[in-house]
Amino acid sequence: MHPELKTLFLKDLKEYNIAFSGLKNDIHQFDYQIDKSFFDHFEEADIQDAKLQVNVEMEKQETMLILHFDISGSLTTTCDRCLEPCNLDISKVTILIVKFGEKYEEISDDVIVIPRSMNSLDISQYIYEFSMLALPLQRVHATIGGVNGCNENMMSFLSNNSDSDHQEIDPRWEILRELNN
Repeated sequence: MHPELKTLFLKDLKEYNIAFSGLKNDIHQFDYQIDKSFFDHFEEADIQDAKLQVNVEMEKQETMLILHFDISGSLTTTCDRCLEPCNLDISKVTILIVKFGEKYEEISDDVIVIPRSMNSLDISQYIYEFSMLALPLQRVHATIGGVNGCNENMMSFLSNNSDSDHQEIDPRWEILRELNN
């Protein structure tokens, strides 16, 4: 999303707006504590709770900004297996390069160009995206000591239904199976 449009929607997230124009060319540190209220600003977020520490180290240069994001903590989302809340530890270290140019442009996932006329950068969208990318593809409860953390009733329901599906074979499939042999 274009940064100027995004700020219209995320006015409550102004603490994530880094005013870099008044800063000298050097390394600057920004630290944030992220909770559920941060993720409530993003419609697509399926985050029920959050406790994240976000450290951003910004190196300001004449022609660009180099932002090092270090995100760690835990997010609670829905388990893909049992649909219960699932607490997942995440950790993500990534870099965003922000070049100064004529107009806003996303060159790649980690390189953007912003107009030279801009004097601040809203990093809330990047914190959100990097946090979501840190989640595993399969969001399930951890198995600790051989015990699955998923809801036992749901797992029992699923295993009973999957067993009955395999035991009762539709006669039409049996006829097709015979034709194949």
